[in-house]
Amino acid sequence: MNESDGGREDPLDAGKMNEIMDHLYAGQKIQAFKEYRDSRGVDLKTAKEFVEKLELELREKTPDRFSAKSGCAGILIAAMAGAYYLAEMLT
Repeated sequence: MNESDGGREDPLDAGKMNEIMDHLYAGQKIQAFKEYRDSRGVDLKTAKEFVEKLELELREKTPDRFSAKSGCAGILIAAMAGAYYLAEMLT
């Protein structure tokens, strides 16, 4: 994305952009939001808009780079935590 992002004129440096892209490829969209917000000092809405637009572009250009289990890890962790909590309550 070469245009200005988040209303700022200066582009993200290549290293920071690669970090954000790596988070997206790994299915870590929330981490990508945080990384963008921290680097740009923008609000969540602006970060979400930028990251989601970037994700769409990346999915068009390089769909094979995205993790096949994208998004499933959070559900699995929550289910395991819930099961552990329930087991602790019953013992």
